[in-house]
Amino acid sequence: MAAQPGMLSVLGDGFAEALPERRDELYAYASWRRAGIRVAGSSDAPVITADPLTGIRDAVLRRTGSGRVLGPGERLAVRDALAMYTTEAAFAMRRERDLGSLEPGKLADFVVLDRSPLDAEPEEITDIRVLATVAGGQPVFQAGDSPLRL
Repeated sequence: MAAQPGMLSVLGDGFAEALPERRDELYAYASWRRAGIRVAGSSDAPVITADPLTGIRDAVLRRTGSGRVLGPGERLAVRDALAMYTTEAAFAMRRERDLGSLEPGKLADFVVLDRSPLDAEPEEITDIRVLATVAGGQPVFQAGDSPLRL
């Protein structure tokens, strides 16, 4: 299954107004995990931003644009939200042998961030900068002011 956590901040207020009796059940990530359902994070771009950091933040905070929290019991830990966009996404594509984690024998697809989402305050996850992107072991992006040399 694939879901779009970033919808919560962008469209969550509209969802809550349209479905007031079910608003806390929207995108029930924690319940799904407890039930053993594996969920990949996605964006549904161009409906919302393709930025996975937005989706990670929203899976953790579950806050709408107006600041309303939808289903606080459905919040994910940052580690679990990050897994939605890595290991769980690879599983959803049936590519977990090739993608989703950094291990010998897998494709070297990864990003270098200026800090770890695991150490950031949830509200600051979208402030994390991508310094570089590597696909198939080859550098494909490097921020102009990045001190990294790939």
